[in-house]
Amino acid sequence: MATEIGHLFHEKSGFDIYELDQLVWCRVSYALGYLHPQTDLLSPEMMLALQKGVFDEMWGASLTDIVDQVANHAVPDEADLKVIASNLNRENVAHAHKIRSFKQAYHAEAAGVASLFATVISDIFEQIVTRSGTVPAGVQFIVDDATQNKAVHLVALALEKEVARDTLRSLHILVSLHASLRWDKQRKIDAHDLLDFNHAAAAIAYCDVFLTEEPLRTMVEQRHLGLPERYNCKVRSSLAGALDLIRSI
Repeated sequence: MATEIGHLFHEKSGFDIYELDQLVWCRVSYALGYLHPQTDLLSPEMMLALQKGVFDEMWGASLTDIVDQVANHAVPDEADLKVIASNLNRENVAHAHKIRSFKQAYHAEAAGVASLFATVISDIFEQIVTRSGTVPAGVQFIVDDATQNKAVHLVALALEKEVARDTLRSLHILVSLHASLRWDKQRKIDAHDLLDFNHAAAAIAYCDVFLTEEPLRTMVEQRHLGLPERYNCKVRSSLAGALDLIRSI
């Protein structure tokens, strides 16, 4: 999602950029970010050699290698997701009287999702001014609160424009699913929905096939969302359906 926002701002700033479909993919070892060893105890030349060696090792790591390394280490506590879901349900109930259409629900969720990326947007602005030469080398660029708030608002507004949804695709999917759930005032969000919505946002935006459970398939295929059709992704929720789709490829 950060890559999509960065792509949008760099493109609108006039920079030459790679296609978004090329930028979002990475090796499995870097799925949670790019980290490199760093210490002042080694010379710059030795530090660079060490970083290259680690990069090469990580680049060749398979999914099973990563799983073996994680082993029995602690995983994120689902209780945290339950707290988030509970808070969202409470807020949705409190503001339910303000939501009279799906469009209103989408508008509210777009603002909420965009606000999550305030820090990311500041980093992107720093990249842009550095790349453009607006700020001299070695001078730190700091985005003030007013500029950051305006940029967040721009992302929220962009999400409501059809043309921007081709770039902010995973954000649009996430906003659409939360808005759909919020518009259906009888349904409550749970901890698993938070994970499932993120799975759907990534898969439908960039994959050819998304295999999921029937309730989520029903949601993403709602006519007023039209997510699989927009991003040319086939969704299946049964073993038979998945096998038929694979045989047809």
